[in-house]
Amino acid sequence: MNIKPVGKKLTENNYLWGYFDFHKFLSLVIEESIFFSRMDKMEDVNEGISLNQLLLKYGEEVEKLTAKNNKQNSNRSEMPLKIRQQKYFISCWLIHHRESVAMWNAYSDENGIALKFKASDLIAAIGENTKNINENEKMKTLYHGRIVYKDFFNPDDRMNLKDEVPIIGFQKDLSFEHEKEYRFLIKQDTHNFKENDIPFVKMKIEKFKKLKFDLIFHPKMEPWKKDNIKSVIKALDSKSITIKDSELNLKQW
Repeated sequence: MNIKPVGKKLTENNYLWGYFDFHKFLSLVIEESIFFSRMDKMEDVNEGISLNQLLLKYGEEVEKLTAKNNKQNSNRSEMPLKIRQQKYFISCWLIHHRESVAMWNAYSDENGIALKFKASDLIAAIGENTKNINENEKMKTLYHGRIVYKDFFNPDDRMNLKDEVPIIGFQKDLSFEHEKEYRFLIKQDTHNFKENDIPFVKMKIEKFKKLKFDLIFHPKMEPWKKDNIKSVIKALDSKSITIKDSELNLKQW
């Protein structure tokens, strides 16, 4: 599988966060696998939309692209969004050095946890394990990079997308900017594609027990639930997981 970074490279000081409910967390640490959701299963209906499709959706003429595209690219046939969303599989992470109340509220509950990875460690682990995914022979390319957020309702922002986002699947509307997303995207090979054929992708991480990361409890989690999770981690016999309480102080209602 080809591996292609998208956009500006992260630094050694960047961290990637994942927010999980308890069951998704168990799936990750017990199966030692990272889950990639099929793009059409995501909340945002514009996931994977191309610039052509975005312009058409908002009533603009595709001919406006001629100032930014060459004739060959602007005249080629367009893959329907429904099909593209079934060919793309994504794993989404937050780029930040601190916890996010917004992400706790959106992607977890009081029983949830957050995982904090050094960005370079997680990127390396995923890049080294592309052979360890289900349906591997049907997959073509792994892309990874920051999401670019643009105001899809603003004509100037729409027209600038082509220059700033060379790979489809790495742009979202400004209303999702709070997610500060770093994305891993696996693209299925067109020759092996069948509609609704693959519901998701899982990547088995070899040497998962040696992958270092912090596990942070939800700020409202009760002590006895924390003890249960500590018991699970102890049973896994992983010395690379650092367990921490949340740094946030939130009211218990």
